[in-house]
Amino acid sequence: MSLRLTRSRRLSSVLEAVGNTPLIRLEKVAASAPGVEVYVKLEFMNPGGSVKDRPAMRMMLDAIKDGRLTQDRILIDSTSGNTGVAYSLMGAALGYRVHLVMPSNVTKARKDITQAFGTHTLALLYAPSRDSRRLHHRRWRGAADRGGVSSLPARFCRSLRCRTDTAHVCQLRHQG
Repeated sequence: MSLRLTRSRRLSSVLEAVGNTPLIRLEKVAASAPGVEVYVKLEFMNPGGSVKDRPAMRMMLDAIKDGRLTQDRILIDSTSGNTGVAYSLMGAALGYRVHLVMPSNVTKARKDITQAFGTHTLALLYAPSRDSRRLHHRRWRGAADRGGVSSLPARFCRSLRCRTDTAHVCQLRHQG
């Protein structure tokens, strides 16, 4: 096994740190399948700690580019996981306000992380997911009716491109 040292990259923005995560070869896993190479992609090395940084960044950049997300609008979504952290991180980096509707059973750490990025959180009493979604949509529509609120981020993405484009580029770079 050879070790290769890499100098740290100097980046001008946290956005540049999204993607380009390393691939690590799993030789022991592939040992029972001769001729097959197995790799694991270390997505936890994204700045927000998960693969969700990629789609969150892509959806926000696409929405900014075509005018659906502007400085006078607020990105609102319901989340209980890594997507909320990614929206919060990207919102802070890009200078956009983010509000997240979260179930009340979300961990304190998750709330603290999103709030550290300046995100406003609204906790909902725990409810089955369909009821939770309905309640979120009613609250969101009420906020949208008052003006100045962006559409749901899921509607920002017109195709799977927002989830896959940076991953494919990254994989092609690693495969050489």
